[in-house]
Amino acid sequence: MLQILEQETMQLTPERFRLLLRAMRLGEISAEVLVQLYRRVESWFRSQQPDVEDWAQVVYALALSGRLEEAASIVETMETGSDPVYPQPDARMYNLLIRELAKQRGLSTATSLWSRMAARGLVPDGVYFLLMVAVCASSDPPQLDRAKRYLRRGEMLMKRQKVNFRFQQEYDVAQLYSALMAGYLRMGRLTEAFTVLGTMRQHGVRPSAVTFCILQQCCFARMDPSSDVRQLLRIMEQIGVPPETSNYNELIKLLGRSRL
Repeated sequence: MLQILEQETMQLTPERFRLLLRAMRLGEISAEVLVQLYRRVESWFRSQQPDVEDWAQVVYALALSGRLEEAASIVETMETGSDPVYPQPDARMYNLLIRELAKQRGLSTATSLWSRMAARGLVPDGVYFLLMVAVCASSDPPQLDRAKRYLRRGEMLMKRQKVNFRFQQEYDVAQLYSALMAGYLRMGRLTEAFTVLGTMRQHGVRPSAVTFCILQQCCFARMDPSSDVRQLLRIMEQIGVPPETSNYNELIKLLGRSRL
C-alpha cells in the first residue's frame, strides 16, 4: 500500500499531500503509517517548498507516533530560520505539538513550548484550549479547575474566531465535556459532574452515550442508584441519544448490587 501511495503522492502538490495525511488520520490510519509514507517522499516534499500548513500535518504525524523530539526539532529549526526549507511556525503548528507534549510528557513540558509561542507574539486559538480540557481532566491527579478555565476560554474563542466547524470536523466536542465529567468522577465531585451535562445543553453540545455512562457511574453513591440510572436512560431516549451496551451494563451492575 505504501509503495502505491508513494507513487501517487509524487503527482500531488504539497497541499494535496497535506490533505491526504489529514484524511488518512481522520480515517483512523495509524500515525506510524503516516510517518512511513512521509519518509518515503521526504526528499520530494522538501523540494516542493511546502508552507507551514503542509509542515503542520507532518509535525503532527511525528508527534502522534511518539517521535516528539523530531517534531520539536522541526519547530525549533523553524524558529531559528536557519534552514530556508522551513517556514516560520504559526499558532496551529504550536497547538498541535503542545497538545501531544501535554499528553505524552505532562503539562509542564507543554507549558514551556507555550511560553516560546507567546514570546513570538502568537496566541493560542480556541481549539487549543478545548483540547487541553481533556489533557487536564485526565492527568494524575485531575486538574479540574484548570480544565474548567480552558473550557470557558476555548468556548469563548471558538465563537469569536469562527473555527467551530473545523474543530467539529476533526474532534468530537462532547468527548471534551465527557473528559471533564470523568475527572469529577475520579475526584468524587459528583454534583459537579452532573452540572457539566447542563452546561453541554446550554452550549448546544449533544451528549454522547459515553457522557451518560459516566453519569451512570456517578449514581453509585446516590440513595436509589438503579432508579437514577433508569432516569438517565429515559433522558437519553428523550433527547435521541441511542444507548450503547455500556449504558445497559451499568444498569445491570447496579441492579446486581441492590440485590446483594
